[in-house]
Amino acid sequence: MFKHLSICAILLCSSFTFAAEKVNITTEQLEQVLNSAQECKTNGCLLVAQDNRIILEKGSGYADIEKNILNTTDSQFAVGSITKQFTAAGLLRCFYDKVQAENPSYTENQLITEVKQLVQKPISYFLEKEDPIWDANPPKWLDRITIHHLLTHTSGLYNYTASEECHSFINNPPSRAKEVVKIFSSKDLSFEPGEQYEYCNTGYFLVGLIIEKESGKSLGNYLKETFFGPLNMKSTFLPSKGNIATLEKEFPNLAKGHFYDLAEKDKAIYVSSYSEDMVYLQGCGALISTVADLYKWNQNLHVNKTVLSDGLLCMMTTPYQQIADGAHYGYGLVILNNAIWHNGMIAGYSAELYYYPQLNVTSVSLNNTTFPFDQISAIFKEAQENTDSNEAMHEYLLKHYPLFFANDYYKECSDIQLFLQEKCASSTPS
Repeated sequence: MFKHLSICAILLCSSFTFAAEKVNITTEQLEQVLNSAQECKTNGCLLVAQDNRIILEKGSGYADIEKNILNTTDSQFAVGSITKQFTAAGLLRCFYDKVQAENPSYTENQLITEVKQLVQKPISYFLEKEDPIWDANPPKWLDRITIHHLLTHTSGLYNYTASEECHSFINNPPSRAKEVVKIFSSKDLSFEPGEQYEYCNTGYFLVGLIIEKESGKSLGNYLKETFFGPLNMKSTFLPSKGNIATLEKEFPNLAKGHFYDLAEKDKAIYVSSYSEDMVYLQGCGALISTVADLYKWNQNLHVNKTVLSDGLLCMMTTPYQQIADGAHYGYGLVILNNAIWHNGMIAGYSAELYYYPQLNVTSVSLNNTTFPFDQISAIFKEAQENTDSNEAMHEYLLKHYPLFFANDYYKECSDIQLFLQEKCASSTPS
């Protein structure tokens, strides 16, 4: 799984600030914006909504190019690291509900205080050294890393999804979480917990394990009972095992992942043979969803406040850790100057989920065609070696690899976001 947040998306939103009055968005405006992206070979779905009203919802391209099956608005996609906000919200709700059950007379402020104390507890408070997950070999860092460190990517843990062992799971997937834990449990920390930010999937894998331990349920079942069911997110699930090839037999609306070939001038598209098994992604990236369900999620998280109480949502959206100019990491969410956002990417899929508070707009872009990770890693490494800032890196990629920005979800999604940024620039919270 790709381990970096989208630099381009962060740059898009962090350069704008609030201004005058709320602006209404129309379908005609969005369709006009998308006209410039019509030449792109986009496979995916897009939804934009404002004030409880869907303004634009469309599927485009292929769910399976080999079988000539088209994407529809009902198509399901792997959403990668968008999973993290569900995992973070799940942990906060798990803690909150447990404290409330043990202390039924507590006020809301007392409950939030207790939850804040729990996230400052070390991993060992929940996954003790004797826990079977460590297979009698507990990590040396168990007492040094707090849950807050895991949620904010400030733990210093080894990022297991970047390992060769993890890549070997493609052909030989693990049957238990223990096998995943072995990849990182003996690794030294790259820095002292809390000292710096480094995006790390390991933290959210562990948070998922803590939810399972505290709730007594699998992560997928806990999220279903706590969120997916009550919010009527009927097309969303977090599988405990299986890759896309096996899951699509059970879920016929699941779009198949495809790859562009960056070396091909004609933007060749082919079905991905690389398929990540969900057993080793879990809390950091195993979610499957649709544009409509993610809209329901945003609406109930940020507007209706039925997912979390005000106090818990405040914890989740606090800008704890700066990750770029105008961008901070909360719990499973990136807090930008005028948007709350996260992206996701796994083999053959990419996703963007935005909420613009002052416009009360949700924008969802789900895509089932990306570049192979080895090509992405190579061009980003090249750009980093030849530039000295995020802005310069973006310009380098645009100049030397225009194809990277001229197709995929990027063109449609970025055009929509630029349009919404301009509207934000003339809008203040209502």
